[in-house]
Amino acid sequence: MIMHLAALFLAIIVSPLFVSSSQIEQIGSNQNDPDAAKLRISQLESVLEETTQKVKEREKLIQDAESQILDLHSASYSFESGLPLVQERISELEEEVKLLWAALRTANFDLHVLEDKARDAERQVKATAFEVKQMTEVVTEQWIQVQHLEQMKEFNNRRNHVPSRCTLLKLMSDIRWEVKNALSQLRSLWAAVTKYHHQLQGFIKHEMERNQITSALANSEVVFFMASALITFPVFGAWLLFSA
Repeated sequence: MIMHLAALFLAIIVSPLFVSSSQIEQIGSNQNDPDAAKLRISQLESVLEETTQKVKEREKLIQDAESQILDLHSASYSFESGLPLVQERISELEEEVKLLWAALRTANFDLHVLEDKARDAERQVKATAFEVKQMTEVVTEQWIQVQHLEQMKEFNNRRNHVPSRCTLLKLMSDIRWEVKNALSQLRSLWAAVTKYHHQLQGFIKHEMERNQITSALANSEVVFFMASALITFPVFGAWLLFSA
């Protein structure tokens, strides 16, 4: 670009001089004729005026070229002075991109960990529900066996009963025996229910504490209520079944 401006500058300076010299030589060829001399003077004045105009135009072009050179120097300096800032900003952006990639990888890893924990918790809940169901079936089966034994005993007592004239003492003795037998059965049943109730409370509390979702609810009131419900509902259902 600078070489192009230099060549333009040289052409601006030389071309008016070259044109003026050729015209002067052409006019000076008729110096012996007076009319030709006047014509020559007029032509010289015209050439001078034309040359002056061209010189002014060339000066304007020179000024424009110098202004362009200054603008180019200024732009070059601005570019060179701003280049370190651009490089610094590029480095900052590259560092930010690296940090974002690192944060994205960390977030993906945390997401996989949470998904694994959720799957483990779901498996634990299913296992706990299956064990509770098995214990409920065992309690229900034992309650049904107790009812069968009670019915068989009552049937045998009725079958072996022989109507006779009973005294008040025998009647009181039979009533006392029946009450004692009933109380003994109730104690046995209550002991079995209490035993299973305590075992079921420990099992429910242990399984709830293993799960992060239900560990916050593993207090004594909630555990007691769940164990009571798991024992009471099957017993009540069996009682309704046999009473019908």
